[in-house]
Amino acid sequence: MDNVYPPIISSISLGSPAEDAGLQVGDRFVEVNGEPINYWLQLTHAIRGSEGVIDFVVEREGQRLTLSIEPYENRKIGIASINIDQIGAISTQLNFGESIQEGWEQVGKQTMGIIGGFSRMFSGDISIRQNLGGPVAIADLTKQAVDQAGWIGFWQITALLSITLAIMNILPIPALDGGHLVFLIYEGIARKEPSEKVKIAAQNIGFLLLVSLMVFVIFNDVSRLF
Repeated sequence: MDNVYPPIISSISLGSPAEDAGLQVGDRFVEVNGEPINYWLQLTHAIRGSEGVIDFVVEREGQRLTLSIEPYENRKIGIASINIDQIGAISTQLNFGESIQEGWEQVGKQTMGIIGGFSRMFSGDISIRQNLGGPVAIADLTKQAVDQAGWIGFWQITALLSITLAIMNILPIPALDGGHLVFLIYEGIARKEPSEKVKIAAQNIGFLLLVSLMVFVIFNDVSRLF
């Protein structure tokens, strides 16, 4: 069984900001504040991390529409903050071979999406503060996933975190595997190992960067709570 949760509206509450903005059942979200959206959990996270009026791009009958919605004051309820009651779910039966193929395709899509998100954060296209989270954000997203999709949601967020960690681990930071890979590439080109002094200095710098990043994301998580 392969379960996919696309960002498609299945129902809208009467008199809600979503209805007032012109959203309709069957609309599929494509972007939120310029951030690409591929699945419902991304949509929930983007809404919770936004401030003020939110700009949406939705796909309806093959056409893309841009809408702006001002959510209710309480953003802690995630997607319900614009009063979309639930997101449609599609369940498809696949055989073993099809499951393997679909799994690889999903991993590829998520990997490219995460890399694209990192590049947009570094270029300043999207806010680092709103899109970078630590343990508190992970726990919050996991709770949302489990509440809305049960164990399927749990394993989906686990898979997403695994891909994210793999990408982070390959970054050319000396304290990570990506840093060791840089040393190996240097050794292959220069035909000699870097000196111990250089290795120790690089490891210390890498460790300092990782600790600084950890402090930042935890502080960012806590500040968003308040």
